[in-house]
Amino acid sequence: MRRVAGGAALVSVLVCLAACGDDEPTSVSEDLTFSTPDGAIGEGQPGDLLYQEPIAVAAGVAGTGVKIRYLSSVPDGNDSLVPVSGVVIVPNAPPPPGGYPIVSWAHGTTGTGDQCAPSRLVPFSIPMAAELVGAGFVVAATDYFGQDGFDEDGAVHPYLVGEIAGRNVLDIALAARRGFGAGSTVVTWGFSQGGHASLWAHGLAANYSAELDLVGSAAFAPVTDVAQLAGRGVEDPALAAVTVEIVRGWATGYEQIEFDEILLPTAADQARLSVQECAAGIEALGGDPLETVFGKDPSRHEAWKEASELNAAPATGIAPVLLSHGGRDGLVLIEATDRYAASLCGAGVDVQYYRVPEGGHVSVLDDVVDDAAWWTLARVLGEPATSNCADL
Repeated sequence: MRRVAGGAALVSVLVCLAACGDDEPTSVSEDLTFSTPDGAIGEGQPGDLLYQEPIAVAAGVAGTGVKIRYLSSVPDGNDSLVPVSGVVIVPNAPPPPGGYPIVSWAHGTTGTGDQCAPSRLVPFSIPMAAELVGAGFVVAATDYFGQDGFDEDGAVHPYLVGEIAGRNVLDIALAARRGFGAGSTVVTWGFSQGGHASLWAHGLAANYSAELDLVGSAAFAPVTDVAQLAGRGVEDPALAAVTVEIVRGWATGYEQIEFDEILLPTAADQARLSVQECAAGIEALGGDPLETVFGKDPSRHEAWKEASELNAAPATGIAPVLLSHGGRDGLVLIEATDRYAASLCGAGVDVQYYRVPEGGHVSVLDDVVDDAAWWTLARVLGEPATSNCADL
């Protein structure tokens, strides 16, 4: 298989925010509960198809693209059902006995607005789409809840809320199984934010999706330690936009986190507008985030601490895991993935970790995607899992 360039977008790392006064956030100390989103749907099951229409796919992809809306769920105590958009690419070749295997793709950060949903990009593709579809895989690519590929639905994307994203990744695989000739065998792939989602799907699969047989999860430059990533944005203006998106995502996902309690009041309105921009549309201005945006470190907010712990990538699950990270990644630090790989190995998971010393945040995906494709094929064929845990 030939190597192709990674297509997930890297979030722009500076955000325009207004300077403001000295008000400080209010600490909250209580267990976190998930919010029930507006627009929840009363009937159905995760993976049910609500709507579908054709979508063009990139040249060379020997498959049929379908843009879909499907049901997923949020862990709000009632497992409320929510609509999510995405794309399924079905091979032109007939399905094998038992149905096509599935690669469920989780995209990197594109922005939080509906207009930033990857399914709005036509022709649609993901890294290695031509090779995966040509090898007989269905590709299922979620937009994530709150990034609507069809219209402006008003829902806010719960950015880096791991359990919601992990469910979205698994539920689009269910949709592919129920509506497009796919079987039960699935491998999750994800880049950056999507690496976080892929690893959360890995941790959830055994208890959440009994209908699926998750045989592996791959994560490229994944966010594993959200607290570390968010904390850097409090001090470094080059990462402030990422931290603001996390604030908005967690304020959306949890009842106990208030957007205005963590951001300074006059910055909050600017931030609401800024994080709705797509990655390429966020302008760079600089300034000290601790003075102009946050007022004080969000880690001093008790609910924030709890959310940071809850949304760390889970070192659970039984399927093999492939990890890759670049030593020159200035956005998501490789040391966090080093620690995470060790924790998976310690839990008895078979880990194949590609540590690329000269790799950057985006380039590392291109560096190892060929290896990931062969690793994925081996998982589907039931070959013994490779692991370099002994060398880590």
